[in-house]
Amino acid sequence: MNSKMIQTGYLLGVSLILASILYFFAANWQGFERLTKIMLSIGLVLLFYGLHFLVRKIGNQQYFLSDWMLVAASVVFGLSVALIGQIYNSHADSYWLFLVWFVPVFILSLITKYVPFYVFSFILAHLAIFFFLSPSTYFASWTDYELFGFIFTVALLNAVLFYLTYRTIISTKTILYMAFIMFHSMFIYLTINNELPFDFLSNLFYIGIFIVSFYYWFKVKLHRPLLILTGLFATFYVLQKGFYWMFLYYGMWMLLFFLLIAALLVFLSVIAVSFLKKGKKNRILTQLVTIIVTIIATLFSTLAISGLFFILFPQATADVLFFFSICALIAPGLFTKWPIQIKYTLLSTGFLLAIGASSFSIIIYNIILLILLGAGIFTVPMRSMKVFLYILANIVFGSILSEWFEVHGIFLGLLFFNVLYYMAQKKEIATKYSAFIIGLFAFLTLTVLDVENWLSIIYNFTFFLTVTIPIFTIKMTTRRWEWTTCLIFWFLFIAYKYYEYLWLLIHKSILFLALGIIIISTTIYFERKRANPTVSTKRIQYKTPFLISLILLQLGFISYQSYTNETLLKEGELIKLELMPIDPRSMLQGDYIILRYGITEMEQTDDYRLWNKKIKVVLRENNGIYDYAGYYQINGEWNKPYNEEQGDIMINGKSNGPNEVVYGIESYFVPEGTGVDLQNEVEYAYVRVGKTGNAIIEYIE
Repeated sequence: MNSKMIQTGYLLGVSLILASILYFFAANWQGFERLTKIMLSIGLVLLFYGLHFLVRKIGNQQYFLSDWMLVAASVVFGLSVALIGQIYNSHADSYWLFLVWFVPVFILSLITKYVPFYVFSFILAHLAIFFFLSPSTYFASWTDYELFGFIFTVALLNAVLFYLTYRTIISTKTILYMAFIMFHSMFIYLTINNELPFDFLSNLFYIGIFIVSFYYWFKVKLHRPLLILTGLFATFYVLQKGFYWMFLYYGMWMLLFFLLIAALLVFLSVIAVSFLKKGKKNRILTQLVTIIVTIIATLFSTLAISGLFFILFPQATADVLFFFSICALIAPGLFTKWPIQIKYTLLSTGFLLAIGASSFSIIIYNIILLILLGAGIFTVPMRSMKVFLYILANIVFGSILSEWFEVHGIFLGLLFFNVLYYMAQKKEIATKYSAFIIGLFAFLTLTVLDVENWLSIIYNFTFFLTVTIPIFTIKMTTRRWEWTTCLIFWFLFIAYKYYEYLWLLIHKSILFLALGIIIISTTIYFERKRANPTVSTKRIQYKTPFLISLILLQLGFISYQSYTNETLLKEGELIKLELMPIDPRSMLQGDYIILRYGITEMEQTDDYRLWNKKIKVVLRENNGIYDYAGYYQINGEWNKPYNEEQGDIMINGKSNGPNEVVYGIESYFVPEGTGVDLQNEVEYAYVRVGKTGNAIIEYIE
């Protein structure tokens, strides 16, 4: 094993152990009591921090391992916070979970300047924002102005972060691209959602950003990745606006208009490319213009031609459209010497129309298409076009397989099709890599299909070996792209197993723990056998007292949360509430039931200024069940004069739009696989309400 392979071995082993911890906590195994689970979580946090200090102290040949133990410890802290929420049935995937998790990770990023902490804190911050705006257990009622303000603020913060990384004030390219993508994603949302305020200004501002970006990253300071990303977002923006107007004013004249727009775009691109070819520096922009125009013109033309065809010829069959596509579009695209912008638009439009038409026809049409696609793959010069045609070939081949097989047979056939192409192809690198990705995707799909247990075990075991072995055997210097693809699919496999219901989480937890230990043990064995070990001298730097203080704060938070919840369970007033549940799965905390109470809906003011405000609701007992008494308090004011009666319970909540209140007790975590049965059986929840109005679920029946 060389140095990189040793690092990879430790990475995979530690990742499997962390996945094992996540799966074990999420399984909500009933073999441990509440306090035992809490002590286990604290012990795991201390274990990984201890391993960090231990490896750092003994001077391991690879300092990266101590750094990774520090990252792992921060991951385990978040899982422990999620476990506290599971034990005491706080909100599933609550933004508070990710916010609390974010704070120590962000502090670690400032202390250590370690890139994984920057990336981790970026992800946690955006998860906290997402679940704040869109909680998983209820539908948040935000006004249009509030939602616009939140999204615009997130976009602005990402713009600032992008600037800091672009100017290398924060030295990490990963955050640069992540912030860039998030900024554009937020603005795409603002410009797509026509119900939000400032729609015209948002679109005008976003168009201005595109113009400035293209000019700056091409003329002022060439930056190919950012130029390509800007082109992709610009393409998406134009397409979604075009589709919106096309469907809003659907008709013959609108379809003709968009067909004319597509033709005009292609014509202008031919002129632009002929001008750009005069400079060597313009090669990048030439390819970008060709790709963007081909995508936009193809999709506009496909929708326009198909719509016009059936408007003008309502009695015509799909067969006519199929042969029209081949003769009028595909043939000229393959056999003429026209400019590539015209050829590629004709090819793409023709194949999309023909594939759509062939879905209503006999199988021979798909075979004809597959032959034509093969001809296109081996004749067109541009790599991106080859990849597009190869993807279409897989779609057509899958359609052929669907004539004889179910889903299982289709993906099995696609797997063999791509494996054979990958092994046979020696020259066309772009399509060879495409076959590699599509083949792995088809294989991954086979691992999640509902098949016989023995076959599922074979698929899962074989896939795991298929992506794991190349990670250790492929030379990164010559085949880095394939190595990276295997690593990505390895993590996708581990992540997707969480949402797969064929095996229990507890069983997958044990399996991943065993695999993690085996991989780490094997890595240690080969590391010790190396004759001339390479010592890594670069490691993260920090002041130990700061880190110890941070660890104590994390342990203190876990202990405090546990103590306050235990106190509420012991001292709170027990009340019985009527409910109506449903059953999903949390991102980190396992299966749970979403609880909707009889007191969730209540008469409130329709004044939107009082939405999302803290509210105190008075409950009174009626035949053993507590219900809304007709009184509530917002901003210190009662909705009507209130005189306290004996037995009244005041519970804290948050107004969520008109006539709805959430109380923070909308999720109840259950052992894996029991949620579906429970949601059909439970009728009541027993809730402890403290003197301050905070509530916690004790049990359901």
